Amino acid sequence: MPVTAQKFKNLTDDKTIIIMAYAKAGLGHLRVTNALYNELPKESFIALLRSSDSSTEYLHRITSSHSFTRSLMEKTQNGLLENIFTKLYKAFLKDNTDMVYNQISAILTQRMQVPNKVVIVATHFGLAHQISYIKKRLEKENNLKMYLIVQVTDDSPQKVWYVEGADLIFTPSLLTKVKLEEYAQISNKKEENKKPKIIASTYPLAPDLFKNLTDREFEEKINQADISKSSEINIMVPISGAAVGMDFYIKLLPMIHSLNNRSRFYLVVKQAPFTKDFINKISNLDYVKVFTSGDYRDIVDIYDELYKLMTFSIEISKPSEQAFKCLLNPSQRGGVFMFFANPVGRQEFDNLAYLRREKLIPSEYENKLLWKNHNTIFDNKSAVELIKTSRGLELPFHSEASAVFINKCLNSGLLKKSLEYQKFKTFPKGTEIFWNKVDELLEKNPPPIVINSQ
Repeated sequence: MPVTAQKFKNLTDDKTIIIMAYAKAGLGHLRVTNALYNELPKESFIALLRSSDSSTEYLHRITSSHSFTRSLMEKTQNGLLENIFTKLYKAFLKDNTDMVYNQISAILTQRMQVPNKVVIVATHFGLAHQISYIKKRLEKENNLKMYLIVQVTDDSPQKVWYVEGADLIFTPSLLTKVKLEEYAQISNKKEENKKPKIIASTYPLAPDLFKNLTDREFEEKINQADISKSSEINIMVPISGAAVGMDFYIKLLPMIHSLNNRSRFYLVVKQAPFTKDFINKISNLDYVKVFTSGDYRDIVDIYDELYKLMTFSIEISKPSEQAFKCLLNPSQRGGVFMFFANPVGRQEFDNLAYLRREKLIPSEYENKLLWKNHNTIFDNKSAVELIKTSRGLELPFHSEASAVFINKCLNSGLLKKSLEYQKFKTFPKGTEIFWNKVDELLEKNPPPIVINSQ
């Protein structure tokens, strides 16, 4: 439930506009935008700004789906090539701000009440940089104060996430905060006053995922993982915006069902030319329910709505923004056991590293040991304890091996023990922390008082 207007008085002021800016580059940026949007009081004036640049979506898809372009992308995310890419990309963005400028200008003229404060929340680095380049111009032309807030959507300290003109940058961990601060020291030594404040905060998940299950719902979740019960096992399978891993899933789901016919899959996938064949094939399986839409926002809403309406015990996903669902406890609505398909791109490797540091999943070595010796390792007491205290596991590289591994986790009773475990660390709501900090920023840095001369 959103917080009250009294708590966020600066964000609900009738002269404040909040603009949620996102790009069509996968579902992660939009999921975070949606989570932050749903935490705001209803009294806030909120406008959505979606990047009109379709090239962002296209580049995201081809660099995620094809091995050659994926390899090329990963090279630009590290080392010297990352430095070169960051400089070239920022230069390109600086020369291409007209569209974003026009979009924001249009939003500012929508209200009869003339705003004096505009909070822009950017969940994509490209948009964030573009807005930073036109921020002062917009302030001057519209006689207002603009606050640019950036939310990093993976725990990945890539240099492109450092936006000089931002007021606040939120990162999912202290490690990413420190790395971005180190880059800031090199990047703009001469302009100390331009350095944004970087805040390490809990990842902003959808507020409804934190809601506690009723006793009956929690019992239903446990029963799904209990081999002595006959209830169906509800498994969520969100397909990424770039539709990565379709071949993997088209083989995996039938294999899991052949090993355990209690399995029921709820698959959420964007309808697009590149997903058409996949959707047609997977829809023919009577144990798979497919939910589709051609709009990214609908896909995010469908996923959230399914979690509100149903009780899930397992989710199979990429370690993208979904990785942070490991922050949730089994007693919470979104607290499922996560099985992660193979990572794609530096950010997904970094997300897994974050989960390991937080001890939410086993170490890389321990996880591989579970794959290798899954026929005997589950009898080992230390392995039992390891899985019991984990919120997720990485899957092997092939569909068949992954299906066998998931089935072994169920049949051994270890999945049930993990869902019953009550000593997981409790993480605060990242969305609430985010808006608290933004409200404080507005309180401490109000717009200048304009005195009209007669």
